[in-house]
Amino acid sequence: NSGTAGAAFSATFTQTGGIGTTNFTTASTLPNGITLSMAGVLAGTPTQTGSFPITVTATDSNNCTGSANYTLTINCQTITVNAPATNTGTANAAFSATFTQSGGIGTTNFTTASTLPAGITLSTAGVLAGTPTQTGTFPITVVATDSNNCMGSVNYTLTINCQTITVTAPATNTGTTGTNFSATFTQSGGIGTTNFTTASSLPNGITLSTAGVLSGTPTQLGAF
Repeated sequence: NSGTAGAAFSATFTQTGGIGTTNFTTASTLPNGITLSMAGVLAGTPTQTGSFPITVTATDSNNCTGSANYTLTINCQTITVNAPATNTGTANAAFSATFTQSGGIGTTNFTTASTLPAGITLSTAGVLAGTPTQTGTFPITVVATDSNNCMGSVNYTLTINCQTITVTAPATNTGTTGTNFSATFTQSGGIGTTNFTTASSLPNGITLSTAGVLSGTPTQLGAF
């Protein structure tokens, strides 16, 4: 009295006491894909899950009847979710990878409750895409849910690596002791606020700001 969605099912009702040709019928709601033949064969490939109370009536040639109650349960089938082979991307560069599934009945939607990198979204069609603005490693569980609310899932790890940041040095690279000096470094490719730093030794009186401005009044001679 149980079957699986998407899989062939068959069960046969029998009777005793009927005279002549005895036909089986039911007025009960059957799962989609299942029918009852007059010979009493309840069969088909169900596409609907749930529990179905069924009353089957046998009617003989004299229009005499007998009946039986029966509950058919159709369980969820296995839904297999396949993760894409591509699992690395680069910040500030377009990314796209598609999840697929097999076994889902009807419209099957993909969702995730996992935290995605900023700029990346998962569509109901299973496309993980966007232009990430956040680096790091992101463990993601993607769930596929079909028309019967049957589910399958897969774990996937997406890694977003740093993009290339190009720093351009200023053209001015000479100064005079006791005289104010200023030159500005610039960059391209940085995401969000980009700060400039140096671990190098600077001339006394000169500092580098986080905005990339090398400035001050040097009190030390030399090449740095």
